[in-house]
Amino acid sequence: MLLPRAEAWLLGFVSYCMFLSVVALEYHEVVPHYPLEGLFARPLHWNLPFLSVVSLGLLITLVITIYLSCSIVNSLRLREKRLLVTRNMLEKKSGELAEANAKLVERQKQLVQAEKLASMGQLVSGIAHEINNPVQFIQENMQILREAIRDILPVLDEKEEKDRGLKIARLPYPYFREHVPVLLKDMADGAGRIGNIVRDLKTFARRDEGRLDEKVDVNRVVEAATRLVHNKIKRYRVEQSLEEGMPALKGSLIQLEQVVVNTLINAAEAVEDRPDACIRIATRLENAGRQVCLSISDNGPGMTDEVKDRLFDPFFTTKQRIGGTGLGMSITYGIIKEHGGSIEVDTLPGQGTTFQYVLPVARSAA
Repeated sequence: MLLPRAEAWLLGFVSYCMFLSVVALEYHEVVPHYPLEGLFARPLHWNLPFLSVVSLGLLITLVITIYLSCSIVNSLRLREKRLLVTRNMLEKKSGELAEANAKLVERQKQLVQAEKLASMGQLVSGIAHEINNPVQFIQENMQILREAIRDILPVLDEKEEKDRGLKIARLPYPYFREHVPVLLKDMADGAGRIGNIVRDLKTFARRDEGRLDEKVDVNRVVEAATRLVHNKIKRYRVEQSLEEGMPALKGSLIQLEQVVVNTLINAAEAVEDRPDACIRIATRLENAGRQVCLSISDNGPGMTDEVKDRLFDPFFTTKQRIGGTGLGMSITYGIIKEHGGSIEVDTLPGQGTTFQYVLPVARSAA
């Protein structure tokens, strides 16, 4: 039963041949015959009909036994093989289900994060709208104040000639005369800057419909994104080298701003502990004017090969302690690919990191 079918039949054939050889040798008295006393009245080893019946009975018994044994064993082996195949399929399905479950959990986290970002975008848009009204009011009033000061100063100059000890707002008049216009200009510039930031926030928080048909000036994208993250990068030296006369890109202004914002935030977090921290932003034309290259570099600690290989994986982050979600570079990768561009990352441990985004120029602009 433990042998394969062919070997079982061979063993049965050899056994039957050995039996026939013993019968023949006893029949011809080559070997002695030892009869069972009292069982038969006379010896039967010379009785050919009896020997034929016994040999045939043994042959039939061997054939039936071998056939049944092989059939049972083959059936068991077939069932075992089917069970093995079924177990392998179940293990494979189990692995696929575990992988699908992990993906569902990951997608759920992405949806939760996306919902948070959407809610934050609505909140930012509402706040920006509320801030915009008083900022416009301040800008308009600042213009009136500057004009009023220009008209008042000649009168105060005449009065100061008569009264040398004249003070305005507890300040000596010469000091007031020199510094008040500067203060008003600084206030107007500050209000203008607030207005620009509010406008950029409203644009950045605007709902993105996924359209990639806008004509986008990459230099303006860099300037807007830099204003948005000014509070994050203002402590560091930021060097910009933006090539003038850049052709337009075809894509989404909001999405490309998000790419620059994400990269600048990562660069700022990479150089935060360095006394010589520097972030460099550059734009240039490549491939005979058919592509625009945007590069953002930092002189931070760089990345190991392991981190670089997983850089664009969703939820991979080295900044868990400061609340990193690991979605920034994953989103960046998706945006650049949607725009038909490519990303090159040049980094070595201790030698900083450079991100280069290469994007195609809009056909009409090209």
